[in-house]
Amino acid sequence: MSSKPRITAIETLRGMSFLAVVLQHSIAHYAYVPEVTYTDGVMMSVLLMLSKFAVPAFLFITGMVLFYNYEDRFTSGTFIKRRITDIFLPYLIWSLIYILFYAWQTAGLAGFSSLDLGGILTKLLTGKSSYHLWYIIMIMQLYLLFPIIRQGVLLLRNKYRETILLYFLLMMGVIYFILMFYRGKIGVTAEVADIPFITPWLTVYADRNVLYFFFYFLLGAAAGLYPNWWQSMVWKSRMLFVPLFLLFTGYYVYELSGQFLTPDGLYIQFNRVTLLKPDMALYLVISLFVVYFIAMRLPEGKCSRLFADIGNLSFGAYLMHALMLIGTYKIEAVLYPNWNVPWKMLFTWLIASLLSLGATRLIAYLKIGKWAVGIHIPTRKNNR
Repeated sequence: MSSKPRITAIETLRGMSFLAVVLQHSIAHYAYVPEVTYTDGVMMSVLLMLSKFAVPAFLFITGMVLFYNYEDRFTSGTFIKRRITDIFLPYLIWSLIYILFYAWQTAGLAGFSSLDLGGILTKLLTGKSSYHLWYIIMIMQLYLLFPIIRQGVLLLRNKYRETILLYFLLMMGVIYFILMFYRGKIGVTAEVADIPFITPWLTVYADRNVLYFFFYFLLGAAAGLYPNWWQSMVWKSRMLFVPLFLLFTGYYVYELSGQFLTPDGLYIQFNRVTLLKPDMALYLVISLFVVYFIAMRLPEGKCSRLFADIGNLSFGAYLMHALMLIGTYKIEAVLYPNWNVPWKMLFTWLIASLLSLGATRLIAYLKIGKWAVGIHIPTRKNNR
């Protein structure tokens, strides 16, 4: 791996993305509490759309960092080994924690007796141990495929001029939007064909199939290979993408809020803005340009260092944040049960984020930190 200058915007964006993920999951909880009102739903819609960039941004960051750092020297075996120890091993540990926790939460100690090895293995391999772990399964597919993707992308880079590569990226974007448009039909066809492994990956597990997220990674790859060109393009296109982002955001908030009042009463749900839809794909690409522009423009100093610190701890914090949210709901029931829903949601988001980041940092000081949260922070004593 070559040694290159750090890209501050990427560190900032990683921290922003983690906070956006926790906010989305906090919204998902409070949208269904009995005391929620229509106005609360509108506010949640705004916050949800402003934080929708999180998953595409994480994929973009992965692509940019990998191609920026591994443009020259690269060893496939070492790369895969490091991802297994730094990513997959902590994932397995936290998956088992969630499996045991949910079994205990459902039926106490008796819940452990209902666990079977086959069910546990299925959850571990599919990311079904908790609602947020699907992302780790999806990103591991990218890591396993990266040596092949890297070879193909660098072959194109060395053979063609930058302009041709830009056209290639645009073509892949068009292909991706077409894929999103036909995703439902692909699933129906796969279900009829009933092909082992392939059919489930295109139906039940489609939301964690790397095929349906590849464009965000490729966009990051282009940014990693040509970081100066990428930042220049983001800056020059800000007058286009910022208004488009605001326009799309307003449209989705309007459409979502129009669905809340049903014949059976108030029902707040956000199925309209799930990730794997063609119009949402366009919105998410636009969002990437906007949040990267914001990350570029944040002032150097305490603000950027704060987001960088959050970004450094974000993997371990991501793994445990669902558990921290559950604990924070208990805190809410004791400390601020009578607040209105938006304030409860925002305070819960803040507490859960701080608990996740704080716990990750504490675990990272331990020798097992690398295995448990993907990072080890040497203490001063160890440094001496």
